[in-house]
Amino acid sequence: MEKIALALVDDEALIVTLLNDFFTLQDDIEVCLTSNSGEDFLEELAQQTTLPEVLVLDLKMKENSGVDVLGVLKESYPTINTIIMSSHYNKSFMGFMLKTGAAAFIPKGISPQELLKIVREVKE
Repeated sequence: MEKIALALVDDEALIVTLLNDFFTLQDDIEVCLTSNSGEDFLEELAQQTTLPEVLVLDLKMKENSGVDVLGVLKESYPTINTIIMSSHYNKSFMGFMLKTGAAAFIPKGISPQELLKIVREVKE
């Protein structure tokens, strides 16, 4: 079985750690990159030989926002499918995020199982 290469970026270390632990338990997921800032993620991404296929990205971070990171990804790494995650989930903002290039826009309150399902769907 080919594993989905997944990256996780959130400025809250607890969220990254918990998501990493959850996804590591899945047979079809390989967490290849985690970061606590958009800036660090982009620096680490530039050093990777294998790119993630799916990225779960926090919208509002202290440094580069998810929108900033998504802009760089669409320009330099268009093959990475990005799921934007936000505690400030708002349906009217969803259209903007999808037009910006996000594959999905989800609330942070989503269950891990639902997020797993979305990661698999975005990969397809």
